[in-house]
Amino acid sequence: MSVKTELEAMGNAHAEVAAGMRRELEEALASFANTVRERRKLVQTNVDRLRRTKAAQEQQLQKVDTSNAYLMVVERKV
Repeated sequence: MSVKTELEAMGNAHAEVAAGMRRELEEALASFANTVRERRKLVQTNVDRLRRTKAAQEQQLQKVDTSNAYLMVVERKV
């Protein structure tokens, strides 16, 4: 075998290894990105649920405060 042939074979082998490594890394990165996206979606869902709960509780508190203020005014008049 000549040096040129050996160098070409070695270059091709390196290119194949590099392509395989790239494929593996791209697959791992895509999997990681999907996992992060799913977790972010879950967290956002929980945050949205908590915001709705908080808004409902604040609205209920506002109603209670308003009715208490009305009762205080009525009690003062009596």
